[in-house]
Amino acid sequence: MSKLAINKFAQRDLERILDYLMEELCNPLAADNLLSEVARVYNVLQSDPEAFQFARDPALRVKGYRVVPINNYLLVYRYESNINTVRVLRYFHSLQDYARILK
Repeated sequence: MSKLAINKFAQRDLERILDYLMEELCNPLAADNLLSEVARVYNVLQSDPEAFQFARDPALRVKGYRVVPINNYLLVYRYESNINTVRVLRYFHSLQDYARILK
C-alpha cells in the first residue's frame, strides 16, 4: 500500500472546485459525486500507483507526472517509487491547459 501525500495546492484546488459546485452552481449532488470519485481514485492510487497514464506533454512525462480524469476535472500526481509515495500535485478543470500551468 502506497502512502498518499496531498500537497497544499491540490487541497486548495479541490476546495475551490467544491465551493464552486456548492456556491456558484448550487449543486451539492455534483460536489458529493466529485468527492466520492476522488475517494475512489485515492484508493486506487494507494493500491496501484501506476494505474493511470503519464501526462501527454513530454516535459511533464519526464517529471513522471500522471493524469487521472475525474468527472470534469483532472488530478495530476507523481509516484515516487523509491519512497512508495503518491504525491497529489494539483486539480484542474478538464478544459484548462494544465501542462502550460505546471511548466
